[in-house]
Amino acid sequence: MRPVLLPALVALLALPACGTLRPSSEPTEAVPSTRAAATANAQKWRAANVRAYTFTYERQCFCTAELRGPFVVTVANGAVASVRRLAGGMTPDGTPAPGAEDRRPENRLRVEDFFALLDGAFAENAAEVRVAYDRRLGFPTSVWIDRDRQMADEEVGYRLTDLRRR
Repeated sequence: MRPVLLPALVALLALPACGTLRPSSEPTEAVPSTRAAATANAQKWRAANVRAYTFTYERQCFCTAELRGPFVVTVANGAVASVRRLAGGMTPDGTPAPGAEDRRPENRLRVEDFFALLDGAFAENAAEVRVAYDRRLGFPTSVWIDRDRQMADEEVGYRLTDLRRR
């Protein structure tokens, strides 16, 4: 009788955890956001007048490796000067390419482009927009957008790290 009770107990203890699991790609520190919060943080970013900087970002999506990154972006005078893949990045043919220049327009993103992405999500009435912002400069550090709860695999997230003025 004892061998039967142990598996049943383990199964019962695991049930409450099933409802609390999140997709591994969803940023957990991001909180539901509003257009007003995005606008206020975009204004904070603009007021900081950061025109030359580097940062790292990684896209979290059901997409190909060449779109996920991570990427190191260098911005000079408000324009993307270069985008490089970090270790683990892939070339279009599927081979690793750490340090390789990435010239795809969809990967050449500035902080301002993330604010535009948020603005688009709010304009389209996305089902869920979750964002965490840098408290000092206002740029998004974590973004999660689910445009339609009824559609699978269209969600996209971004993590922005290591922003440094140049």
